[in-house]
Amino acid sequence: MKTVVKLKTVVALIVLATWSITSCEKGDESVKVESIILDATETTIFIGKSGQLSVEEVLPANATEKGVTWSSDNTDRAMVDAASGKVTVPATATIGTVNITATAKDGSGVKAICVVTVAEPAVKVTSITLETTEIVILIGESKQLSVKEVRPANATEKGVTWSSDNIARATVDAASGKVSIPATATGGTVKITATAKDGSGVKAVCTVIVPDNEEGVEINGIIWATRNVDAVGTFSAKPESSGMFYQWDRKKAWAATGDVTGWDDWNYSNAAVWSTATDPSPYGWRVPTWDEFFKLIYSPEVDKEWVTENYIKGVRFTDKVSKKSIFFPAAGCRGGSYGNLVEVGIGAYYWSSTSEQDSPGANAFIAFEGMGMSSARKTSGCSIRCVKK
Repeated sequence: MKTVVKLKTVVALIVLATWSITSCEKGDESVKVESIILDATETTIFIGKSGQLSVEEVLPANATEKGVTWSSDNTDRAMVDAASGKVTVPATATIGTVNITATAKDGSGVKAICVVTVAEPAVKVTSITLETTEIVILIGESKQLSVKEVRPANATEKGVTWSSDNIARATVDAASGKVSIPATATGGTVKITATAKDGSGVKAVCTVIVPDNEEGVEINGIIWATRNVDAVGTFSAKPESSGMFYQWDRKKAWAATGDVTGWDDWNYSNAAVWSTATDPSPYGWRVPTWDEFFKLIYSPEVDKEWVTENYIKGVRFTDKVSKKSIFFPAAGCRGGSYGNLVEVGIGAYYWSSTSEQDSPGANAFIAFEGMGMSSARKTSGCSIRCVKK
């Protein structure tokens, strides 16, 4: 009877031991890596620089050991930190490619490779030259802008991105540089900028002049603009607006109110006629000649009267035949010596493009006491009222 008990005990122990061993073996089973996905399969690193590679995903998701070891097949060209994946290209490296491999640590033999291209250091853009820095585009039309030159010649990235500072007036295709003026645009200027793509911050600007749809009024056979010139290439908002002042044969605009700095009372043009290159008139218009002003001011075919329009004093000229009229605000002028404002609301000074005889400057003078024409210093700041070309 004792023998039977002992035998049962031995059998029970053997069964228990077998179950324990089996359970331990099942608990030690690991899930091997089947694939490794890197954040990049190819990249470029410049000589003397570093870059970081990383594992984006290891599959299956329940792999027991997901770690990898990094290695390079050409450490003279690119070294990699075995643990972090940071790739360093020595300053002595030659250009070419290197295979950087991420190998699963679990002994599965699974690998993933990133091909690193070792290249010369990037050469940044230092200057951009456009084919033109100023262009006129009519409302509803389009024109192409283009880059003439990018320096240095060996710049790594020579591409540019185009942009507009006023898309309501002019849009530009960011890639091609084609500028379009919407049919709803108003006259004025727009800055179109070409910016280097390489992150250097280098830019080049083209000023696009969008002419006003100004029809003008014909007085005694000459078509006059209904508004003064404001900023270069534009008309003022209203007929009674002063616009801006200009020195003779110059394209720089000066404010018609307040004080100004930087007034040049010494350098002036010796030209006999206002140059088309410095004419600030909008497209299709020009500064009138002395003779054209003479036909406006002295002709018996034109009525002249001093009036106030919208609280602004000035002179109205009316064609006796057509009964059409234009208004010249008495904006005064800026003195030739210091640029100080004089005779605002009292006199109107408007440049002509030519002089009477050999006068150093010429303008039409209109005042309370009478209306006439007289010479003025070319360094004075006067209004401009255009005539149609």
